[in-house]
Amino acid sequence: GKVIILTIYVDDFILAGPGSKDEWDSIRKVVKTTVPTDVGRVLGVHHKFTQTGTQIDTEIDMVDYVKQSCELYNSTKGSDLWPLKGNTHYPWYEPTQVEIDTLGCQPGVFGPNSASLLMKALYCARMVRLDICYTINTLSKYVTKWNALCEKQLRHLYSYLSTTINVKLHGRVDSNDLDNVVLHAYPDADLAGTFETARATSGGFVELIGDNTFFPLDWFSKRQSATSHSTTEAELVAASKMLRESLVPLQHLWSVMLGRPVVAVIHEDNMSTITVIEAGYSPQLRYINKHHRISLSLVSEFCKHPDIHLRHCETAKQKGDLMTKGLARPKHEPAMKMVGLYPCILYGFDGVWISDSEI
Repeated sequence: GKVIILTIYVDDFILAGPGSKDEWDSIRKVVKTTVPTDVGRVLGVHHKFTQTGTQIDTEIDMVDYVKQSCELYNSTKGSDLWPLKGNTHYPWYEPTQVEIDTLGCQPGVFGPNSASLLMKALYCARMVRLDICYTINTLSKYVTKWNALCEKQLRHLYSYLSTTINVKLHGRVDSNDLDNVVLHAYPDADLAGTFETARATSGGFVELIGDNTFFPLDWFSKRQSATSHSTTEAELVAASKMLRESLVPLQHLWSVMLGRPVVAVIHEDNMSTITVIEAGYSPQLRYINKHHRISLSLVSEFCKHPDIHLRHCETAKQKGDLMTKGLARPKHEPAMKMVGLYPCILYGFDGVWISDSEI
């Protein structure tokens, strides 16, 4: 009567759920496989589980993969002109206007290798290092028109990875919380936040939350395909993407696994957006075109469902902010802690992680 999930990626199989070890014995009677072992390293991602009573603490890291990525950068032609720097504590470098005018017009030396370097880091961002999603998302737009300014940004990104090589994604699940865990989603958008385009960037973060449970489930960073006239418009597009592609599918999956309806909470830091969503219409937005109008209607309909709740949150507690813009170090490091990214085991469970040095 329990749900067991089998995940398949080419020739890698992961079976999870109550009685999964017995299920492997049944499968191996008819299918030849290697001997099943506990999950430790899957597709370059390392998992470490520590159980204390009913609580399981998880560390997910790609330390070895990040080392390989930095080695790839150092071995790429052109890295001698752009050597890695030390003590780089945030992934996005905000260029000055002089750099935009000068470096932006100069051809790059990495050439076709730029795509390989970005794709190498992209896999890490999708699996563990959500802190570099925005930087990769922005630089990927320049693969076909690569210039010296892109290379300065790329060096800054890899210098950051080299500096923060031991960063891990942390989570905790308490089996006593399975009757009350809730999905929390943080859609966000940055209106015309970059110098080269007026289009906003959508970002989002989804987590599983209980009394003693915090586990990151999904995140994204993507430039919007149409230009928004206001923050409210941009936020609506981000919320629509999160609901359609992440939150609602996850809500259904967890409802099946737990055998009960799972509530979802959407945290929005813009009060105007909340007002428009609740009303389903705004006279100030009567000009919006088809793309944005559909986003508004979809989000409004979803948020009227009894199992989806819309709440206001402070901007400082908006966890999706990390995926929408390049944050300076004073804001970047607190944002990392909020989503569970940190290089050591952390304590505390109010959504803010505390390091050993802060205790």
